[in-house]
Amino acid sequence: MRSHSNPKSKAEAEAEAEAVHDHDQPLSSCHVDQPAATLNRVHTLLHLCATLLLLRARASSLRSCGGSPLAIFASSLLLLAADAVLAFLWALGQAFRWRPVTRAVYPDRLSKAAVTLPAVDVFVVTADPEKEPAVK
Repeated sequence: MRSHSNPKSKAEAEAEAEAVHDHDQPLSSCHVDQPAATLNRVHTLLHLCATLLLLRARASSLRSCGGSPLAIFASSLLLLAADAVLAFLWALGQAFRWRPVTRAVYPDRLSKAAVTLPAVDVFVVTADPEKEPAVK
């Protein structure tokens, strides 16, 4: 003998269908801004060429002051080192401009189960006893 379960109400069926529909859609989207990426890449390459020419000029001036006093050689060496460090720091920052993206998030697409998660307790510790008096 089989037991028949109660059929779902229409509201429950719609809620289940909406939850399944929410799982099909992404929670975020990412769009590459191609015209800005092309412009940024051209600018980066021009700046790279200028930086390499500057470093080449500094290195050649370092070679040309071989018979000069030590102070001139040291100042040229320091300028070359400073330019090299700044060029390296500039190169590290170019990754963010090479491929600019626009991101959008859709928190309304989270499933209803994620909303019913338990709360998280947070314990904050400060070094100032006036702001956070000790528990007695």
